[in-house]
Amino acid sequence: MKKIFDRFKKKDNFEELEEYQKKILEHKNKIFRRIISIFVIGLAIVVCWGVFQYMRVYNDYVILSSQKRSDVKSAKFEEFNGNILKYSQDGISYLDLDSNEIWNHAYSMQDPIVSTREDYIAVADQKGNKIYVLNTKGFQGEIKALKPIRQIRVANQGVVAVLMEDENANYICCYDKKGNLLVDSEVRLENTGYPINIAFSNDGQKLAVSYLDISEGLPRTEVAFYNFGSVGQEEVGRLVSSYTYEETIIPEIEFLNNDIVAAFGDNKVVLYEGAQKPKEIKKMNIKQEIRSVFQNKENFGLVFENKDETRDTDKKYQMDLYNKSGEKIVTVDFDMDYTNIKLNDKRILLSSEKECSIFTFQGVEKFHYKFPDELVTVIPTSFDRQFILITSKETQRIQIK
Repeated sequence: MKKIFDRFKKKDNFEELEEYQKKILEHKNKIFRRIISIFVIGLAIVVCWGVFQYMRVYNDYVILSSQKRSDVKSAKFEEFNGNILKYSQDGISYLDLDSNEIWNHAYSMQDPIVSTREDYIAVADQKGNKIYVLNTKGFQGEIKALKPIRQIRVANQGVVAVLMEDENANYICCYDKKGNLLVDSEVRLENTGYPINIAFSNDGQKLAVSYLDISEGLPRTEVAFYNFGSVGQEEVGRLVSSYTYEETIIPEIEFLNNDIVAAFGDNKVVLYEGAQKPKEIKKMNIKQEIRSVFQNKENFGLVFENKDETRDTDKKYQMDLYNKSGEKIVTVDFDMDYTNIKLNDKRILLSSEKECSIFTFQGVEKFHYKFPDELVTVIPTSFDRQFILITSKETQRIQIK
């Protein structure tokens, strides 16, 4: 290189130097344009592939694994921690995606009810007094409730909130997974109304209760929040906040995550937020009758019958999906008469006795199929196109195509 530039030190060789520098610049520009072209082409391919996947619709499936059902027809199934939870009157078991048993726990219950949260499961005999606490590794402890059980909610350390009742009063208690009583509270109807639903935070520190009062002829609901941590110790009865809604029934209340609560009423949806003392952050008045409610940690959805004549659609149902702040993400119209609806991190699943539909959060129907056998439920997996299909005869792991 030094020899080349030594040639250009002489005045007579300046023109040759300029020509040489011009060629170097042109070569660099050529390489730069080639890199840009490759980048643009690559970006175009990625965008086209993304659009293709976004718009792609599946209408068939392949069976990856299958196992004949040997359980009772009344058995129920849920997704739990990426696998399958199966429970009935005789016991509860945890299965992998190919229906291989990870663990099982036998019991005898008349009407088993289940609550799951993070790694923990609580199963109780409704109107009985037994509760079993389990996690992904199996049995963790047994709880004997003081009164007949109405509802249970488990937190992510195995703490269980229990709503109980007898002829005289209702009771709300909290137990650890070994059965030790942590909180005991008696609820008198003349003081608060009838507790119709409870919700428990992930950390087991906050409890939300929906109370219904019809003593004055019209329904009135109070949503009350209790704190079992240090903040609640400073309040009477650990009650840290409460809100009353006239002429409203709120039969369902859920913690979307540890600090955000959604209360679903017959004519409104209310959102609350607070790490210690939840406050009302949004109240949505609903004019249509809500047919179904579904939610995950970040979103919730409502389904209505399409009776609004101002909407330009002939579909039977309207489904609205919201984020945790109450902002609407998408509205989907559909016709399928469903019996189950689920929401996971990516998809909305609707199923009936014979059909299944899967929608994206953008409102695209990715899959619709009519099955030959009676369909019990469809369970999403962590794999984008794989689902657990439970029919009256088999449990199948499928991949839509």
